[in-house]
Amino acid sequence: MQISEIQIEKFKGLKKATFRINPKLQVIAGPNNAGKTTLIKAIELFFSISSSDVDTSQFAPKNPYYLKEGRRTLTKIRISFNCLSELEKQIFSSAFAPRLGAIWCECRITRQGKVTFKASKKANGEETYSAVVDRYRIVHIPVLRIGDQGFASTETKRLMATVKEILVRSRRGKDSDEQKKFTRNINKVTASILKVLEEGKKTAKNLISE
Repeated sequence: MQISEIQIEKFKGLKKATFRINPKLQVIAGPNNAGKTTLIKAIELFFSISSSDVDTSQFAPKNPYYLKEGRRTLTKIRISFNCLSELEKQIFSSAFAPRLGAIWCECRITRQGKVTFKASKKANGEETYSAVVDRYRIVHIPVLRIGDQGFASTETKRLMATVKEILVRSRRGKDSDEQKKFTRNINKVTASILKVLEEGKKTAKNLISE
C-alpha cells in the first residue's frame, strides 16, 4: 500500500491543506516559510505519535490564530492509503472502502496534547492506526539545500550516504540491484528537481519585478 493523500488541519502554520501524492515521485519545492518542513513534520508526527518519546503538546493547536476557534479546536493529520494488496485488504477489511480502493486514518491532538484516532468506514481508530504503522515504514532523508551554485557538496554527500545505507540494509548487500538502479537514475532525478526549482525561481523573480 502507498500514501495517496495527506490532509492537515491546524498544524503549526498550516490552517487547512490537502496534498495529493504522485505515486512515482513527489517533489516538495518552494521559498522559505512556504510550509515544506511543516508538511514533513506532520508526516513524521503521524507515524511516531504513539511513541512515548513524542511530546504531543508541542504540536497542539495553540498558535495565536487558532485561539478564537474555541477550546475544542483540534490539530488533525489524516493520511489516505491506496494500492492495498489482497492481504492488506483483509487486514484493513473494517476500514477498506472498495469503491474508493483506499483507507484513511486520522490522528487528532487536543490543546492539552491528548491524542485520539479515527478511521474510514467508522472502523476502530486505534486498531487501524496500529495496523498502519506496523505495515508502513517512513524514512527521513536529510534535507538537501540548494543555493545559487547548485548542490552543496557536503549536503550531497550526506544525502547519498543516507540513501545508500537504506538500500544496503534493505537488500543486505552493497551491490544490490536496487542500489545499482539508484546510481543509474539519480542524475535524472537531480535534473528534474533542479528544473522545478529553476522554474520556481524564475516565477518568483517575475512576480517581484511586476
